[in-house]
Amino acid sequence: MRIHLVGYTTTAAVLWDDVNIVGEMSCTSGTRMSYYPYGQEIGTVTANDTAKFGTYTRDAATGLDYAMNRYYQSTWGRFTSPDPYRASGGPGDPGGWNRYAYVQGDPVNYHDPKGLYTCQPGAGCFDEPDCDPLNSRWAPGGGPCIGAWAGPTNFPPVNLELLDAAIIRAKQALSENEDCRNLFGNANTWKRGFNPASMLDQIASGSFGNLKFENKGPNWGTAKVTPTRLPLLSSVTITINSYNDGVHAFWNLGNTDFNAHTLLHELGHIFDLTRGSGRSKLKSPDSIPIIGSKRSDWNDWKVDQACFRGELGFKKP
Repeated sequence: MRIHLVGYTTTAAVLWDDVNIVGEMSCTSGTRMSYYPYGQEIGTVTANDTAKFGTYTRDAATGLDYAMNRYYQSTWGRFTSPDPYRASGGPGDPGGWNRYAYVQGDPVNYHDPKGLYTCQPGAGCFDEPDCDPLNSRWAPGGGPCIGAWAGPTNFPPVNLELLDAAIIRAKQALSENEDCRNLFGNANTWKRGFNPASMLDQIASGSFGNLKFENKGPNWGTAKVTPTRLPLLSSVTITINSYNDGVHAFWNLGNTDFNAHTLLHELGHIFDLTRGSGRSKLKSPDSIPIIGSKRSDWNDWKVDQACFRGELGFKKP
């Protein structure tokens, strides 16, 4: 049986197995809790005010699960407020019209750690941890954080293991936001094969350019794109900084939204470096001597506004 790490807190690692039951392994006591598909506990109900179903903290006073951006009611199998993204419903996805639904009615195969969108277990959809097993196997209180995770190591996903979730989120932003799509080329270049979503897939598969991870330290930045073939035709190297301090928004912090933002930012430079792509509406290069990195800050802000509705908090320089 495979066990997937879904998320973790200072006190517990939340696990998902292929029998489709979500469970939690306490960092300190080793207690395992099991749930029915929509989050009701199986057997003896354990104490609340701790992380439970789907990484949510269950409130003792109300019985509601805190899902970061809204509350979830496990006895109803739905959220108590609608999806904050008002355009979540559409003819291409009829289930999306129900803006209260939990993972579009499929808790067996998906979860929603932030109360915003469906995520596949094991795809790296967790946020900034209080328990930082990226740098330590131990929770702040001294107990083992994720020793029960049956992954390739005793650590959460890193580097390429986080790529799939970031690609999915970036493509979601492209599909849902016309302003995001319009950052990259135009309708004519899309028809010629420079569709931004398909370009992301090519980057992930290695069929376009070379993607690599290197520890560049805290001052190098998050990622950079460089041409690997001159004249600029169809090959680039995308270097992602694998450094992580457990606090700032580096790739291996595991924040899917920020990683998707990184990919879209660098995708703009790929369009600017590739002949026939129609270029992007971002500014390349990111920095210029004397001027400094204000262009990079502007690009971060532009991608945030166009693709994430400003929710990531990047400021216009």
